[in-house]
Amino acid sequence: MTNLVHIFKKHADTKRITFRLVDKDSPKGINIAGWSNFSLVVDLNEFPQDSSTNVATISGVITDAAKGRVSFTPPGTIPLGKYFYTAKANDSNGELFTFAQGKFNID
Repeated sequence: MTNLVHIFKKHADTKRITFRLVDKDSPKGINIAGWSNFSLVVDLNEFPQDSSTNVATISGVITDAAKGRVSFTPPGTIPLGKYFYTAKANDSNGELFTFAQGKFNID
């Protein structure tokens, strides 16, 4: 299941955004040690058809695999505006998994 999480940032802020992946069987965090290709894509559209309206693509870094924590450090160069984002990764089976999405506002 994809979680709806809204992100609000101040312009030029680069404070990292951290997600903790959990489910009903792993409420303290899913072990993501075998996961890869974490990305958070900021887009003008909520459901983009292609990458032509991408504002930023941010690579994620696992910060605590056993507890399911992954972080994204946004560039301070995203223009002021109201956007949308999708956070995805390949799980340990290599399957693409969207784990979060929502609004991404910069003011």
